[in-house]
Amino acid sequence: MPIGGAVEISDLEAELSALGGRMSALRQTYGSPADEIQGALDAILLELDAAEELIRACIAEIRDKDRSGRRRGGTAEREHRLLRQAFRDLPIPLFLLDGKGAVRRVNNEGAALLGFLVGYLTGKSFPLFVDLSHRAVFRSHLSAVLRTGTRAAFDTRVIRGSRTQEVRLALAPLTVSTEPEPLVTVIAMPPGGEAAAVPGTARPAAGEEAGEDEAPAVAAARRLDVMTRMSRLLLSSPREPRTLAPAAELLAEDFADWVVADLTGEGREVAGPDSDLRKVLGQLDPAAAPAVREALETGTSRLHELIGDEGLLGTLPEGRPVLPALDARSVLTVPIAGREAASPALRGGGAGPLGALTLVRVAGHEPFGLADLGLAEDLGEHLALFLSRPAP
Repeated sequence: MPIGGAVEISDLEAELSALGGRMSALRQTYGSPADEIQGALDAILLELDAAEELIRACIAEIRDKDRSGRRRGGTAEREHRLLRQAFRDLPIPLFLLDGKGAVRRVNNEGAALLGFLVGYLTGKSFPLFVDLSHRAVFRSHLSAVLRTGTRAAFDTRVIRGSRTQEVRLALAPLTVSTEPEPLVTVIAMPPGGEAAAVPGTARPAAGEEAGEDEAPAVAAARRLDVMTRMSRLLLSSPREPRTLAPAAELLAEDFADWVVADLTGEGREVAGPDSDLRKVLGQLDPAAAPAVREALETGTSRLHELIGDEGLLGTLPEGRPVLPALDARSVLTVPIAGREAASPALRGGGAGPLGALTLVRVAGHEPFGLADLGLAEDLGEHLALFLSRPAP
């Protein structure tokens, strides 16, 4: 192997092996006559010089490769940082979805469009943030883009806090060598327009922020008013299931847009804005609605701030899911039961819930939160106590 040239691993191994053989042979000269030792010592010094040259050549080559690797690695890392920064700061809402529609990456404008932090959105299913009545169309376009490798652009509505935002989504497939399946980029634009900042993504003005700060106090006062009015209604009404009708109407006035009260063996009461749809909902089987069935069978409350399953409340006679027909935004279900019956841990083998209360808020209204769920559970308990009290 030429010393000072390019060092290959195989050449290095061969040279070291040969050097080891020669040094082993020289060791055997120990004990030779003095006149022969001098020649052996000269040969050993030559071999040491050769070993030093070999080691220096190897170190130089290793350092050169290390510097080259660091230069390449440093350049690549700088490029990656630049691309990540460019993605985050693009002035248009941009999302990167996997084949199942989950958010892999989202930039700052995309997070602002939906009103959430980037960390919260990452990993979430993007269809959750598409208005329920538009969700099936979005999924069809997403499937077509993945299946055919073509692009798609369509107008739709996304959920932004308590409101919905009209946008035009542009979907395009993206193939990355490190990913086993294609990804999909989603760009949000004004409806029917070119790529630009979508209206409503800017931060709220100072006055708007103050108004949002007041919202929790207003919502708390409204919940207290609902509970007070419900207590007054129940205390002034005779004990009978028909009282559920005015109770449902009361809740539909200020607390929910649609109210469905199911009593085991007693039927269903529905309150809401559409009289024709109310009649249809009143005739549906509660057992065909998974959310209602869960509350009736297990006594479990459930809050769906974002609706992932369109079939939670079953389907209409024509086969359409109930929730899209209601233009639902948020749903919660609670058992009509005392605390002992409502809690699976305490219920044991005793009686289950008397019924279930289902509340729905539609698009454009603030979604239900944990405080609303707590109020609904209290209302379910009050209704159970009312229906369970002895007749006069």
